[in-house]
Amino acid sequence: MRTGLKLLCYVIIGVTIVACNSDDNATEVFEPTSAENADRIKLLMNNRSFRQFSPGVDASPRKGVVISFFSREDSKLSLWAQFAEGNVAISEWEIKATAYEVLKNRDSEIYKFEFKGITTEQMLPNKCADCIPVDTISLLVQNPSDAEQIRFRIETNADLPSPYPIFTSWTKFSEDLILSN
Repeated sequence: MRTGLKLLCYVIIGVTIVACNSDDNATEVFEPTSAENADRIKLLMNNRSFRQFSPGVDASPRKGVVISFFSREDSKLSLWAQFAEGNVAISEWEIKATAYEVLKNRDSEIYKFEFKGITTEQMLPNKCADCIPVDTISLLVQNPSDAEQIRFRIETNADLPSPYPIFTSWTKFSEDLILSN
């Protein structure tokens, strides 16, 4: 009887520890934000681009990911990724959204950008359109108004090809200084 009780206590403690140490996105609750706030966040992110390289921009091999909030005819939000060895690209992908919805975390300065009108393209090693099986994909942005503290994370139900998984946890990206109006 005592052994069974001890075992039950260990199980309860173990479950409690796992629950406390689980990924922080398990407790995140996102809600629709007001149209004014969504427009403010979209305007804040408009014409900005962020990139991240792993292990580094000059490393070989390396993975690179670019997040772009440029309003183009074919997309409003895109994720581009490439795997390269030296100066040679081995694989290259892009996931684009013709529109996106902005949701806000109820308890923090985290916004979810839910892709709408998703299209995908593989450029290398074989060119194809809509060949990455993505039904849903969201980009989470933490502290979008703070250039020093902004972080990104991706959420999807798809098994995305490499190099997208390099930012399934909060990741700091460098901002491109392409446009300066």
